[in-house]
Amino acid sequence: MKDLYDLIDFGLSNPEAWSENYVIATVVHTEGHAYRRAGARLVLKKGRKILGAVSGGSLEESIAADSDRMGPDSIARRVDYDSRSASDLIWGTATGCGSLVSVLLQRWDSPINKLCGWIKERLNARQPVLLATVINKDDQQLGRQIAMDTSGGIYSQIDSIPIRAGVISRTAELLSSSIGKPNRYQHRTCVAGRAELLLEYIPPATSLVIIGAGDDAQPLVEGAKRLGWSVTVIDHRPAYADRQRFPLADHVVLTQPDSYSDLVHPDPWTVAIVMTHNWRQDAAAVAALSQFELPYVGIIGNTARTKKILATLMARRGSRAKISASFHYPAGLDIGAHNPEEIALSVIAEILAVLSGRLGASLKDQERTSSKSSEVRLLALAGAERR
Repeated sequence: MKDLYDLIDFGLSNPEAWSENYVIATVVHTEGHAYRRAGARLVLKKGRKILGAVSGGSLEESIAADSDRMGPDSIARRVDYDSRSASDLIWGTATGCGSLVSVLLQRWDSPINKLCGWIKERLNARQPVLLATVINKDDQQLGRQIAMDTSGGIYSQIDSIPIRAGVISRTAELLSSSIGKPNRYQHRTCVAGRAELLLEYIPPATSLVIIGAGDDAQPLVEGAKRLGWSVTVIDHRPAYADRQRFPLADHVVLTQPDSYSDLVHPDPWTVAIVMTHNWRQDAAAVAALSQFELPYVGIIGNTARTKKILATLMARRGSRAKISASFHYPAGLDIGAHNPEEIALSVIAEILAVLSGRLGASLKDQERTSSKSSEVRLLALAGAERR
């Protein structure tokens, strides 16, 4: 997702980008073991990478050469990079990945700049956007796009009324399927009329609220900003809630604990971490955050102490009170973290896992589980055939 956020910000900070011969490369389809999936983006100028990535580095050179071959009147083209055959190691991209990656090359034009502005306005208002891109190789509308927001607003570059109607129908379906996981980017390809489409559900950036501005909050801010998140740091101590200590944070707020709840604007894209390392301040933060249905609230500190804070909160609220399942303590995945940088990494990894509906297990273990499931299915099929 950061590729797309960066591309939008680049377009808005370079209003004349459309006249500078920039080319956007977007992965629109993959088969096999591709490093990046559909939706990954790269911006080039005269064969030089400006931002983004569409592979681990193996395809960028070929994409740069193909983008340079686009004539002045060529608005868009789709190129396939196929490394599934043995000859690719000699004559092709030599990635050895055994994959097919289809990339849409679009010349940056004025409508793209306008589209960036339209999407940015919605994301700033914490409103997700659905983006549909025509990706048929030989279609005259190749590269044309329609964007929709959840209130029904539409920005369209597509003239064909049947295609527009089909796109609107398909994007509505994608929006419906995103309700169960509104905080994660999703994509799919489909057909609307005669148009093949890449549909993308683009949520607002994750907003991380950090309550506690100690030294260990600094690497957490840095890591979150690398992912394109919006970060707010809150503390009641003037020496800690200092902008100079957190130059990358979007907001640094000095406030008293009884005002914590006023600074949280809950939505499906907002998460929080409590790390004041002080019993009273942590208790005030937990009480404030428990009022909201946030997808993730992490608490850093001793488990026994956190349980006591939660038990005290429940006792105050009565026997029917419940503590949200979104509380995670001690915060972070178990990676044996000891220093602030490692703890920050484990916390960010846990947040990503929770937002993705994952447990944060090793990919190696996941592949083992998948292999075992496949073996079980094959044995079951073999048994059925024998019967």
